[in-house]
Amino acid sequence: MRRTKTLLLGVGVAALALAAAGSASAAVVLGSTFTPTEECTPAGTTYVQTASSVNSYVAPTDGVITSWAHRAAADPPALQFRVLRQTEEAKFFSLVGESASMPQTALALNEFPTRIPVRSGDIIGLLVGSSAAAYPCARPTSDTAAIWYHSNGAFGAIDTSFTGPNTGYEFDISAQLEPDVDGDGFGDETQDGCPASSSAQGTCPASGLVTALPNLTTDTDPPDTKITKRPPNETEKTTVKLKFRSDEPGSRFECKLDRKPWKACFSPKRVNDLTEGKHKFKVRAVDAAGNTDRSPAKDGFKVVSLGS
Repeated sequence: MRRTKTLLLGVGVAALALAAAGSASAAVVLGSTFTPTEECTPAGTTYVQTASSVNSYVAPTDGVITSWAHRAAADPPALQFRVLRQTEEAKFFSLVGESASMPQTALALNEFPTRIPVRSGDIIGLLVGSSAAAYPCARPTSDTAAIWYHSNGAFGAIDTSFTGPNTGYEFDISAQLEPDVDGDGFGDETQDGCPASSSAQGTCPASGLVTALPNLTTDTDPPDTKITKRPPNETEKTTVKLKFRSDEPGSRFECKLDRKPWKACFSPKRVNDLTEGKHKFKVRAVDAAGNTDRSPAKDGFKVVSLGS
């Protein structure tokens, strides 16, 4: 970029404030498209916007992204839409889903259908394809805006370290997020002709053949949470990962470590900066009706020093 030479300069520290979890009640637009003026370089870099002074690039609810758009500058490279998930340690991201690499029409708004199920807190981004020169992809905006980038090749579902944030810029990417009430992975407004049944996406079956969705207003049964992968009883590592699940699809999770307060979390959960000694981890599921597991899943482990 002109203010920082390229988008890869201007590094600081930022954290992502996750929006409240749940299912979307209506389609929302994430991000923003405009005529870009600031350059992205080098080619082959993935960019993701965690903070914005205009439209949020972060999914406020669970749902399905059904389309994405980019307003191309002159001589655009092929672009690949991506959805990423940020860990509590801000610089780490994992890949949730991606579109095919799509050629862009220069000096025009390019829109493409897609289907990527997402969770509350997932973030939209873009992989810039090969290009002979730096390509405009952003514009100057409020200093509260924050873009992270990864330019060291491919990455997947494993947490990958990004560089950033580069503040003061807005990224030229938008997407439509639709609700997915029946949890079948299809957006209810443009992709699912029968949002009352997870087994049908076209015309709903005749009355009486559709499996009714739970009545969320009368659901009072709390979910059950289980930890499915844990660290060893004793470990020399100061960062560990735990995996967990709920017996009710569509549940969100809250975690806590030792005496810290409950916070929204996802599986797998990375626990960082552990001190030497014993630690206790707890996780509880919250179902779509707002019922919270009354008996959180628990796990205890000990961090030991080398040679102890």
